[in-house]
Amino acid sequence: MGFVVIGLSHKTAPLELREKLAAEGEKGARLLKALVEAQGVTEGMLISTCNRVEAYLVAREVSEAAAGVRAVLGRESSAVAAELEKSLYVKNSGEAVAHVFRVTASLDSMVVGETQISAQVKEAFAQAVQAETVGAGLNKLIHRALHVSKRVRTETGIGQQPVSISYAAVLLAEKIFGDLSGTKVLLIGAGEMGALAARHLMERKAGEIRITNRTGEKAEVLAKELGASHVPYDGFAERLDEVDIVIASTAAEGYVLAEKDVREAMRRRRNRPMFFIDISVPRKIDPAVHELENVYLYDVDHLQGIVDANRKEREKEAKRAEAIVVEEAQNFLTYIQQMDLSPTIQQLSKKFEAIREGEIQKHLSKLPASEREAVEACTKAIVNKILHDPILLMKTEEVKEGAPKYSEILRKLFRLESDE
Repeated sequence: MGFVVIGLSHKTAPLELREKLAAEGEKGARLLKALVEAQGVTEGMLISTCNRVEAYLVAREVSEAAAGVRAVLGRESSAVAAELEKSLYVKNSGEAVAHVFRVTASLDSMVVGETQISAQVKEAFAQAVQAETVGAGLNKLIHRALHVSKRVRTETGIGQQPVSISYAAVLLAEKIFGDLSGTKVLLIGAGEMGALAARHLMERKAGEIRITNRTGEKAEVLAKELGASHVPYDGFAERLDEVDIVIASTAAEGYVLAEKDVREAMRRRRNRPMFFIDISVPRKIDPAVHELENVYLYDVDHLQGIVDANRKEREKEAKRAEAIVVEEAQNFLTYIQQMDLSPTIQQLSKKFEAIREGEIQKHLSKLPASEREAVEACTKAIVNKILHDPILLMKTEEVKEGAPKYSEILRKLFRLESDE
């Protein structure tokens, strides 16, 4: 079976082009159907995310399938043909297998080590199964890819270091407070980064989350979505003493928290520690807050330093992960190629056994049963020994890159094609 990957990603195409090709819902189902109907394609699945649109295929003939899929993608997108052609890549055989493994393990992601992509691959595979476009080849490939992804997570630290400002902020809070389950958090701002921080807090089991925003309606919507509570923006500083962690991510003018607001809150808290994270640019919490006793203030520059250091750590872990992918891809290809040899081995054994049985019947039918059993055992052993070396040669040598196709030679030598 020939594995083929054809598509484009954030590495080869700008967002505008990826948007033109993006295929979800009915468009995705229609495109998947067209892909598997392309000349030479026997199985197919389609993964479409904000960073990539790729078809994973099993094909009888790679160049024929690639040409057919290119034509399908061209018809289904509003992209100019030249623009699309420049951004598309085609990978086959071992390169295709390694690519699917790398994608699923998030080594090809914009943020290396992110966890979302393996779930997206799993979902795309489930959709293809439902559409009945998956056979034995893709079934084996994707299940092995998910195994590789799990192995990378288990054996490397690629996903352990935060590489987003919002996530770094939450893990920093966790380092200071330990278990977040007993903490109360105030999120100032309901924008994208603030919402992301709130979701990370939910994942880390923060005890209670409160959200305030200049536009109350926006805060209420986010609070409802996350199961948090909404705090009116007017006068929120007067309730500052009730929370342990404050995350500011707002576009409001000037400082939303002055030093005196925090000093007054600390007096009401009887100096119990407070943790402030200002991920706004420009900053929205007065830097003088950091001078107060038992008050910890971190801004984007502090967090960016953590993120940069963590990104370097992920790059180190990614090298270890790449070695796992190379090993797994080679093992998988060997397994698949040996499976492809099974029909030849079976037919070769069947032909030799038929010759042996024919000669036994012709010349030894009158022998006593005891002697016939001895001859049967002897001739079977001879056949097995004759076949041992050619079969071993196919299994060990033909799977190597650029090796002769011994199976094809044997099929011609012993006219196995006529046995099909």
